[in-house]
Amino acid sequence: MRMHISSHIYPWVRCVGAVFCSLTAAVTIAAQVPALSAAVPGQAADEGKSLDNHGKEKYAKIAAAPAQGENVTKETETLRRLIGERSLTDDEAVGSNKQSENETVRKCLEQIHSDSADVRLRAVTVLGKYHSPAARDGVVNCLGDESEAVRQSALVSLTERRPKNFARVWQISNLDPVIRLFGDPSVHIRRIATSSIPDFFVYGLGRRRARVFSKPSQEFIIAAYNDDDVTVRKNMVTYHRLFKLFVPSATLIERVNDADRDVRVLALKACRSTVKSKFFVPLVQHLANDEDRIIRLQLALILGRGGLKDAEPVLQILAADEDFEVSTEASCALFRLSGQKDLAQLYQEVLRPRLDDPRIHSTTAVKIIQQLHRLDMKTRESALRELMQHDNGVYRYEALRKYCSSLAAIMDIGLVFGLLEDASRKVRDTAARQLSRKRFAPSLEQQQQLLKNRYADVRKSAVQMTRTMAKVMAEPFLMDLLLDDRNDVRYLAVSEIGRRRIGDWVDILEATTTDDDRQMRALAVKLLFNSR
Repeated sequence: MRMHISSHIYPWVRCVGAVFCSLTAAVTIAAQVPALSAAVPGQAADEGKSLDNHGKEKYAKIAAAPAQGENVTKETETLRRLIGERSLTDDEAVGSNKQSENETVRKCLEQIHSDSADVRLRAVTVLGKYHSPAARDGVVNCLGDESEAVRQSALVSLTERRPKNFARVWQISNLDPVIRLFGDPSVHIRRIATSSIPDFFVYGLGRRRARVFSKPSQEFIIAAYNDDDVTVRKNMVTYHRLFKLFVPSATLIERVNDADRDVRVLALKACRSTVKSKFFVPLVQHLANDEDRIIRLQLALILGRGGLKDAEPVLQILAADEDFEVSTEASCALFRLSGQKDLAQLYQEVLRPRLDDPRIHSTTAVKIIQQLHRLDMKTRESALRELMQHDNGVYRYEALRKYCSSLAAIMDIGLVFGLLEDASRKVRDTAARQLSRKRFAPSLEQQQQLLKNRYADVRKSAVQMTRTMAKVMAEPFLMDLLLDDRNDVRYLAVSEIGRRRIGDWVDILEATTTDDDRQMRALAVKLLFNSR
């Protein structure tokens, strides 16, 4: 009997449930309707408000309707028509908004031809806020306006664009108006135009598109290298790589002798990347006797990179320079590039004393140490051993790295082990890492030294060294490490004992479950659980 009644009631329950779900979805959609009117401007907004109220009334009726299929279905269909009507209104509003934008752009395009400079300025400022091609073309046309304020506003509007907008809208032919501004009467406009070269000539064109400039544009580009303003000249030399195909080498070389130091340095770097190697040294060798030490230093750095013929005579002149930094850089370059046989003498007599000089820059000192592999093996080992005992931690670290890389076959394990007592953390870590690579197993005496080491990072490394030891040898060492006063050392020791199941590892793990440290207890429980 119960089953019979249930078979009749259950379809009605399912029907009511389905109706309730439909009602819930409809109510949810209706609740989202009011939020849409805020974005509809003008007349559409007023229509949206009336629809809002209409939607609320329908929502109230549906919420108060009895749970009967016919009435609910009727109200739901009404709500669906309402939602469709509202969507149509939104589409109309979007179209109206687009029409309003087009109308604004059209009016501004008319106003940029006004006789009043103020009207043209306001128009180009408004056009700069839109992203349509028509607005962009209007802004570009204003780059040639007779008013300085209008030209500057148009240029600023273009430079404020994001790179993706340049790539989408700009074409190669559009760059001629920008290039003309390189010779604008206003120095401010020339500065803005040349400072924005990456925006226009890299992002605007795209990195893979060919850069082809008209003859007048090329003349403006070349003239900008000789501009009266130092900022303009500096910008042109900085971005010379973009114009190198259209600018004669003589124009760039002339900037090497510029009155401004920054322009000279930038021009010197640009010459190295654009002028052929066989012509570069003859063009710049006179700078070895320049009055400005920065120019001489920059020359030494560039020549020291290599790849240049006839650079050695110039470097020898710079090595005898009265300035310490210039002479050191030049001497380091000679040591690295020279094919002389007396490199050991050059190191011992020139470079090694400079490593102790407080005036030497750490970068230069590191470069010297990194080039010691050029010495013969015996001299190299002696030099590196001596530097590994230096007072400067950077020297010890770099010397250890060079020693382990260039003399790995004859590495003195005892020497590297002794560096585990070094005050520099980088030296200790490097020494421990090299010992691990050699699968170093400490002797009993060395184990005692590791246990007494004052640095916890070394004692933690000692736990890792036991991985290359037999269980019988590792057990007493790990037991001693279990008594360490640092929890992180004890943690590694317990982990190693549990992992390798050394000695009475079960008893040790069970005892660790009552440790004062929470992480130690968790580790012991985990290892015991995984072992079963």
